[in-house]
Amino acid sequence: MLDFNKTIYELTEDQPNLLDFFIANGLSQLENKLIVKSLGRKMTLNDALSKQNIDAEGFAEKLSQYLAQTQCGPDASLNQGEMSRGDIDIKGVLPCPIHLPLRDAILNETQRIEDESGIKISYDLRTANLGVSWITDEPDIILSAGFEMFFSKKMKVEYLQTGIYSGGDYPVDKTLIQHGAELKDPNGYYHIVGIVPAIFIVNKDRLEGRQMPRSWADLLNEQYADSVAIPKGDLDLYNAILLTIKAHHGVNGLLALGRSM
Repeated sequence: MLDFNKTIYELTEDQPNLLDFFIANGLSQLENKLIVKSLGRKMTLNDALSKQNIDAEGFAEKLSQYLAQTQCGPDASLNQGEMSRGDIDIKGVLPCPIHLPLRDAILNETQRIEDESGIKISYDLRTANLGVSWITDEPDIILSAGFEMFFSKKMKVEYLQTGIYSGGDYPVDKTLIQHGAELKDPNGYYHIVGIVPAIFIVNKDRLEGRQMPRSWADLLNEQYADSVAIPKGDLDLYNAILLTIKAHHGVNGLLALGRSM
């Protein structure tokens, strides 16, 4: 297990791949290499988490999962190593819960396209724990597990407004329609290729006479004040919950969720 009392600099020098994980999980200031080399020599990982109000236990759990995935060999990511760029270049991350089925679907589809048309497709798709800061060029297609990259200022100003990426009118997959996820970007920039349900687990021993909550809407009831724990470090999940609550219940819904937490 990683020693959280070591400095940021020591940890990232020993394992450079940790830097992307730290940045993607709440320590975004580490994108600045000067901070890593200066302040990072004095600040421990525990200090950095405390300063950003990040739950150390939750962070440790995600870190453990990340380290396990990065040690899994080929299954940890889907890439073609040092192969030259193809006619179509795809880069991005796959959400961990549906990583395997998406990986298989992408492999099958790229092979089908190459067999039928001769178009070569290169790809570098990694697990979502890595974040997307490693994507420094401009691939033809970008996959992301959440909202952070696609709705960032960099994406809007440098990519969309300059015309580097263009929209397309593609039909929504019938499977998504069947599951009530018929979401379509009117500008055609963003397209959903998979969904991950956000579920919660109820500790019956702590209900104390309250009814069993069966939906996210139920959790907004004042009877569940100070009773809900949501991993804020998992930005993909956290952002999805906030956006959904806001869409269905407005600002008051967000305030109610805050009360429950």
